[in-house]
Amino acid sequence: LEDLPGMGPRKVANLLRSVDSRRVLALPRAIYALGIRMVGIRTAEALAEHYGTAGAFVEAAARVSSCPTAAADMTAIHGVGVRTCGEVGAFFGESVTRDLASDLWDTIQIPPYRPGVGRAGPLDGKAVLFTGQLESMGRR
Repeated sequence: LEDLPGMGPRKVANLLRSVDSRRVLALPRAIYALGIRMVGIRTAEALAEHYGTAGAFVEAAARVSSCPTAAADMTAIHGVGVRTCGEVGAFFGESVTRDLASDLWDTIQIPPYRPGVGRAGPLDGKAVLFTGQLESMGRR
C-alpha cells in the first residue's frame, strides 16, 4: 500500500488500524450483511436470537433445504415465514455463496448473540414529561 501515490507509512498504519477496529460484528448485522433475499435487519435479529451463534445459524441454514425439521424450526421463529426460510436455504444451498459467507466470516469476529444487550428498556416508546421548575436552568 505504501507504493500507492499519496500513501505513506503513517497513512497505511492508520488505514490498517481502522480496518482492524471493524473486525468485530454483531451476529444480526453479520446475517444481514450477507444480503440474503427477504432477510432484513429485524429478521436477522430474530434469527440471531433464535440460533445464538454464527455456527449454529450456518449449520441450520445449510440444512433447511434438505431437512424438514430444520425448516420447521426456522419457520417457527416469529418473523420468518416459508418464503424467507426458502431464501435462506437457497442462499446456503449454493456452494458459491456458502463459501463466500464462510470466507467473509473467517475474517471477522462474531461474538455470540446476547438478547437484550443494547436493546430498549422499559421506557422505550414512551414520552416522559417533567413538570415544575429546574433551579439550575432558565427558559432562555
